[in-house]
Amino acid sequence: PPLEPGTVLYEAELSQFAEDIKKWKERYIVVKNDFAVESYENKEAYQRGAPPKSRILPAGGKVLTSEDEYGLLSDRHFPDPIASSEKENTQPFVVLPKEFPVYLWQPFLRHGYFCFQDAADQKKFSALLSDCIRHLNH
Repeated sequence: PPLEPGTVLYEAELSQFAEDIKKWKERYIVVKNDFAVESYENKEAYQRGAPPKSRILPAGGKVLTSEDEYGLLSDRHFPDPIASSEKENTQPFVVLPKEFPVYLWQPFLRHGYFCFQDAADQKKFSALLSDCIRHLNH
């Protein structure tokens, strides 16, 4: 059944790569039933009604949970014409602060990078992002 506008589907504190400062920051992430991923400085800022630090609509995106998957997709969309055909040890796009990443690939938009302490949280968030993409695409 339809949910009341503003119903929270997910909220948690996690690491998010802040593109503006090029660093990982602990952020409070909230996803409501409009399927936008909003990040706040912390839970208190969200509860006070502060505007979000970022708001991502993941329509048309793809959710990836490993550096290898992300690298393969990037290479397919942005091939390097002078790169060798052999697999080489390349530097990661973003150095991870924790073991379990979630990459939000969005064509023509800035990609989102999130990181989790354990696999269960990574799986839950990646499933939620996939659902948001599915709902926004239809």
